[in-house]
Amino acid sequence: MSGERGLLPIKIRAMNNLVAATQFDKASDIAANLELDALTQRVGNENWIVRGHFFAGQTLIDNGDLAGALERVEAAEELDLSEFWADSIEVVRLRAELYQLGYDEERYRRHAEIQAKYGTSNDPQLRSGVLSASADMKLAIGRTEEALEAALEIEEIPNGYPYAIQTAVSAAARLRDASTLKKILSVLEAEHPRGRACRGLARVAQSHLLALTGDVDAAERAFIDAEELWAKTQGSLPLARARAVFALLAGTDHELAVVKAEQARRFFAESGYQLFLDGIMSELPDTEHWFDAGLLDRSVASGG
Repeated sequence: MSGERGLLPIKIRAMNNLVAATQFDKASDIAANLELDALTQRVGNENWIVRGHFFAGQTLIDNGDLAGALERVEAAEELDLSEFWADSIEVVRLRAELYQLGYDEERYRRHAEIQAKYGTSNDPQLRSGVLSASADMKLAIGRTEEALEAALEIEEIPNGYPYAIQTAVSAAARLRDASTLKKILSVLEAEHPRGRACRGLARVAQSHLLALTGDVDAAERAFIDAEELWAKTQGSLPLARARAVFALLAGTDHELAVVKAEQARRFFAESGYQLFLDGIMSELPDTEHWFDAGLLDRSVASGG
């Protein structure tokens, strides 16, 4: 038994490497995180355990399980946490509560305050992650110009998924800034050409740009490609947000845009993401009545 416990830290390091290697494959990444979480529970080291709760919480938020994320937060809060991990777990709680309950000035102020504490870190990975999360929250609460400005200033981690660029794509599209979106797309294609997740993001950007320039048919084809590339590499939340932006740009006089708007609305409603129902979905017409009235096949909107 003692020999097995001695091997656990080695297994954990190996699983950490696997988590990093599978970050662009949603199913494998979730499975690897669950295995890592099980290992950290067995080793009994609180730093490893809280790390597992943190990453599991963020993954659960991105996949529509706010209740599960908050359970992870509560479990982590029972541990003896360092200042860094206490702040990190609080950020997960604040993010989940903002998404679930809608915008609250005090929660957002606290979220921004914690992020600012680590946004100047000498650790480039920590700094990039914190700043990307901060920009994304600005976008979620409707501070779109601030989100775009912040996202464009972030230095991405080489060989990692460009979270800041993902935020910049959505923000530029929301602002209908075709010029900036075209520049972002050029950077994305030049610096992040590989991997299904990155190629899917490029197709999302292309679909938004085509919709802005009036070629909705080509925009629809690009977005369908993006969904196929993102199917196994992205969480449900990023996909729902992209669908909502696409519908906003393409216009709900196009059937595919109506379907994507309804898919996004259904995800936000069923998963309890009130912030997005109050935000971007409030800018779209009510799509549900088209399905209720039989004008479109409801089964079409049941995917994803």
